[in-house]
Amino acid sequence: MAYGPIRRTTADMDNGEIYKMELNGKILGKFGTAGKQLKEFGSMHEIDCRNQNEIYVGELTNWRVPKLTLHPEQAK
Repeated sequence: MAYGPIRRTTADMDNGEIYKMELNGKILGKFGTAGKQLKEFGSMHEIDCRNQNEIYVGELTNWRVPKLTLHPEQAK
């Protein structure tokens, strides 16, 4: 679990999903699925949030640490 000023990021290892949440538990968004391809994750071990839109995910079964840049939709 990685914390920001008012948000945190956590993962569901079995489903390969990463959640962006407020500290009160409200889910702001999620992405990913289990697997070995792009946007898929295998046994996530660590998440590091450099800022609110850039994260690193340490995976055990895929032996990689992908850097992800989130692009939140712009408010209209």
